[in-house]
Amino acid sequence: PRQAPDAGRYSDLRLEDFLGDWHDSMGHKVTVEWAKSQRNRGDLDVSLVKPRSGRDPIKLNVKQTGYGRFACGHYELEVERSNPHRIVWVDCRNRGKQSVWER
Repeated sequence: PRQAPDAGRYSDLRLEDFLGDWHDSMGHKVTVEWAKSQRNRGDLDVSLVKPRSGRDPIKLNVKQTGYGRFACGHYELEVERSNPHRIVWVDCRNRGKQSVWER
C-alpha cells in the first residue's frame, strides 16, 4: 500500500467499495447500503442475516476512522489483506478472531 504522511499503512478502499451484497465467513448474508439516518450520514448501513435462522438481522455501520481505515462494529479493516472483492475484518476485542466478506 501507498504511504501517506503520518498515516502509517492504509488501504486504497473507499466507502463505495463496501456497497452491495457479500457473504461472510460466519455464515451471514451481508448487505451494505448508504446510511439512511441523517445522524450517520457518510457511513454505511450493514445488515447481517443468517439464512434459515429465523433471527432478526444484525445491524451495524461501516465508518471511515481515518485515512484509508475503516471499522464495522468492534472490528477493524485488515488493510493488507483486503480489496474490493474480499474484505478482512479483525476483532478489536479478540485479535485472533476475524470475519471475511467475499462477493
